[in-house]
Amino acid sequence: MIKSIFNEKISNMLEYPSITINDSFLYTHNRVFNLYYNDETEKFLFYNEIEEVDLNEIFEKITGQSLYESKFILSYGANASIKYLHSKLNSEDVFLPVIKVRLTGYDIVYSNYFCEDGTLPHTIVESKDCEIDVFIYPILDNELKLLNKSEAVGVDYDLISISSNVLENNYFNVDELLLYECKHGGIKLSEEFVSVLAITGNNRISKEVSQYEILKTVINEKYEVFDIFSFSKRIIDDEEFRTKMNGRLSRNV
Repeated sequence: MIKSIFNEKISNMLEYPSITINDSFLYTHNRVFNLYYNDETEKFLFYNEIEEVDLNEIFEKITGQSLYESKFILSYGANASIKYLHSKLNSEDVFLPVIKVRLTGYDIVYSNYFCEDGTLPHTIVESKDCEIDVFIYPILDNELKLLNKSEAVGVDYDLISISSNVLENNYFNVDELLLYECKHGGIKLSEEFVSVLAITGNNRISKEVSQYEILKTVINEKYEVFDIFSFSKRIIDDEEFRTKMNGRLSRNV
């Protein structure tokens, strides 16, 4: 049983961020619906197994506010994954349209610290010529509180805002986007940030690598340890060890 739990933790770590949908989608009541944009009506629609539905009309009925009046959060990595959104928002009643957009002038790279689950999470950095595919979604005040808690705002991440001018398609005419920026910065290998493989785009900062590849390289090079699974197990299970290893990372920025 213990071995099974360990294997599950390692599997979750290596699969992070578990992005399984590459297009816009609606997540509600533990179900997923494909969203598509109608260029003629300039509206997002989805099919509820009976008829085509205007996303904004339903959103307004459920939340009491229009998508065009909502705060939007820019999401990447786990915050764009159904698996993690479900656990972070902790509600079957959530009505969450997650919209794929193209972001310019930024890249998503690996952060300079280990999470409790053993992963090296992601953060955003400026990169003039970079274009990447990320997601945005409207965030209600109660949902934002839950996300802030899961992101350890003030400890590991800051909630910041950027101009929506960086979006190629500003579907809902928002002025700014909220997003989480890692307080530990991005990890550097050979003096260069490391682009995340799970994010698609052009003109990335570096060659894109997977979670397994970045863990293997960091653990091998910065700690001179070659059994990455035993090391990762200690990161997950031993808070004091994790804190010590994160301290070593922060001194090597």
